[in-house]
Amino acid sequence: MLFATSSSNTEGIERRPTLKEIDDYNAEKTKTEGYDSSIFKIDGNTLADFICVICWGVVRDPVIYPCKEQHLFCRSCVNPLKICPTDREPQNNRDLLQPQGPLRRAILNLKVDCAKKCGWGGTLGDMEKHIASSCEKVIEQCKHEGCDEICYRKYAEDHGRKCKHRKVSCPHCNEEMKEQNLEAHYNTCPSILITCRRGGNKCKQFPRAERKQHRRVCDYVEISCKWKKYGCTHKCERVEM
Repeated sequence: MLFATSSSNTEGIERRPTLKEIDDYNAEKTKTEGYDSSIFKIDGNTLADFICVICWGVVRDPVIYPCKEQHLFCRSCVNPLKICPTDREPQNNRDLLQPQGPLRRAILNLKVDCAKKCGWGGTLGDMEKHIASSCEKVIEQCKHEGCDEICYRKYAEDHGRKCKHRKVSCPHCNEEMKEQNLEAHYNTCPSILITCRRGGNKCKQFPRAERKQHRRVCDYVEISCKWKKYGCTHKCERVEM
C-alpha cells in the first residue's frame, strides 16, 4: 500500500501526495541545481542577477567562476566544467570563489513563497530551515524498515505510531519484533500465561515454557497407583489419589 489511509475520504485524499508531488519528491532527493524562479517574489530583471545560466534556476550553493567577468553559478552545475560556459574562458575549477558576504546575504534575503506551496512566505535562507523542520507539505517516507508508506509530514508522525512495521516489544517476554508479527508471536510466546488443558480454571495459570514442569505436579493429570508395580491397575487424577 503506497499511501496512508484515513478514517474519512476527504482526509485520505488530502494526506495523499499527487503523482507529480511523488515524482518531485524522488527528484528532490538528488537535486542540486538552482531554485525554481517561480517561487521568488521579485521582478525578473532583479532576479536575473542571480540566475545560473547552466540550469536557469536561481543559484543554489553559489560559487563564482574565476573568469574575467566572475560569473555566478550553482556549484554542482559548474563543477564538471573546464571552461566558463558564458565567456568560454578556460580555468581551473579548484579556484572557484565563494561569493563575498554582501552578495551571499543578498541571495539569502530574496523574498520567496515556500517551494512546497504550503502557503509560507519569507526569505530564501529561512525557506531552507522551514522546509527542513516545519513545512507540512514536505513528503516523508516512513522510517520503519520494510514500510513503503509516504505521506505529508503533518501525517507522518501519526502513521509512525500505527505503522505495522514499527518495532514493539512483547509485553510478556520483551522480545522485540515488528508489530505485524506480534499477534502470531502470542501463539508461541514462552512467557505468556496459559490455562491447563486438564484442570482448566481449577489450575493456576502458568507460563507456556513451564508446560512440562506443570504436568509433573498438576493435580488433574491422570496417574497410576503408586502400587502399580505390585499389580494395582487403578488410575485417577492426582488430586484423588
